[in-house]
Amino acid sequence: SLPSNSHSIVRRPSLLPSISLVIVLLSIFIPLVLIFLLMLLLCWCCHHRNNNSHLSTCSSTPIKKSSHLINTVTSSPFRASITTNIHKQNSRHIPSSSSSTNTNFTNTYLRQTLLKAEAKHPNIHHHSLSENSLCEIPFTNIRFLQELGEGDYGRIYKGELIDNSNKCIIKTLQVEYATQQNRDEYSREIEIFRHIRHVNISCLLGICIQPQDAISIMIYERLNDGDLHEYLLQRSTTISLYQQRDLTDFLYISIQIISGMIYLAEKNFVHNDLSAKNILISEHMDIKISNIARYRPKYDTDYYKIANRSLPVRWMAIESLLSGIYSEMSDIWSFGVLLWEIFSYGTQPYYGRTNPEVIEMIRDRKLLTCPTNCPKRIYAVMCSCWEELSEQRPTFIELMKRFRQFEEKSATLSSTTSSSLVDVQPVGNQGNIQTPKYQTFIAPPTTSSFVRNDTLPTSGRNAPQSVVVDRDSIRFEV
Repeated sequence: SLPSNSHSIVRRPSLLPSISLVIVLLSIFIPLVLIFLLMLLLCWCCHHRNNNSHLSTCSSTPIKKSSHLINTVTSSPFRASITTNIHKQNSRHIPSSSSSTNTNFTNTYLRQTLLKAEAKHPNIHHHSLSENSLCEIPFTNIRFLQELGEGDYGRIYKGELIDNSNKCIIKTLQVEYATQQNRDEYSREIEIFRHIRHVNISCLLGICIQPQDAISIMIYERLNDGDLHEYLLQRSTTISLYQQRDLTDFLYISIQIISGMIYLAEKNFVHNDLSAKNILISEHMDIKISNIARYRPKYDTDYYKIANRSLPVRWMAIESLLSGIYSEMSDIWSFGVLLWEIFSYGTQPYYGRTNPEVIEMIRDRKLLTCPTNCPKRIYAVMCSCWEELSEQRPTFIELMKRFRQFEEKSATLSSTTSSSLVDVQPVGNQGNIQTPKYQTFIAPPTTSSFVRNDTLPTSGRNAPQSVVVDRDSIRFEV
């Protein structure tokens, strides 16, 4: 008989328990390794970000368009866009709406401005070409030339940078003004202006802090030839008659102002004091918008003190005067008055009238009349800026398009009187639509104490009396 195989078969141990154990261990170990690697990656990113943030000596926190910024600097013409009463000075915010306007030249100007600043100020500690960067300027590199006036935090000076003789405006925070409120407002102004970079705006070049003297200094750009008001007065004495080149130059100046104001509007800022005295100009007629005229004693009569605030009533929109509403449209009104100043060669708006009288005249819609020899199409733009309803006024983007058209026509037309832009009469809507008439006014010069003496017209230009103008006869044709 055959032997039984039951005892000859060797049983091998099963591998299933060991394989299951390995799978369990791997399912625990692999996620732990992945989590550990992820944590290392996050730590490295945070460390790298912190290192980059310390590359600049002055750290910055960008102001987003959608953020709200309380600006209690009541005398600063640059402020967040607001719709509020002028007496509610502690509740001004930037609206949380993004701007719909966009231009091709804004980013180009921004980059050009930063590159020029880097080239012109090699000794300034300028660490990055970013919009929010801020420079620290050594005190030994600043030369004080002339006192311009007294600001909210200290004296304001005309100066220059010693290393390259570039002109600048110096705003100081001095010991006697260094209350906590002034310190906060001073810091807020720095925080606002560090985000403003445009070739046609007097930008903040940097700051200088001297702890031992308890003084802080802000350095702004300045041009060589004073302000636009002074330039226009000087130009009015060098010519006897209106010339075609005046129109070309005035259009060039106006386009630059519009360019700077488009940038401010995109940033949701309102200037609130747009006038010829706040436009810096160079010998080549390059301009920069500034905000220091209110601190200069020579322009005291341009401001009227209401509720402890100095207001430029001759340039203010009707809604700003009556309701305290400020917006891009109120700056549009001021730009219309600025245009009138340009084509009047620096004459003070409503000259010969006191500030309270000016307020009543604006309330009664007695507006400025067309300056002598001003092109009718330019005056039509002025009147569109003075529309009583702000939504009927053009935006700065629309004004840029119009002035580009004017510039092209001025370049192609001959300088003869018969073909110049001055004599091109606009074609209004002569249909059955009835539009109301309104009064425009320029008073003759008087000895009123409110008259700015250096702005009275020369004997060669007599101001017209109050007249009634038909709006159809001056309407701009697109």
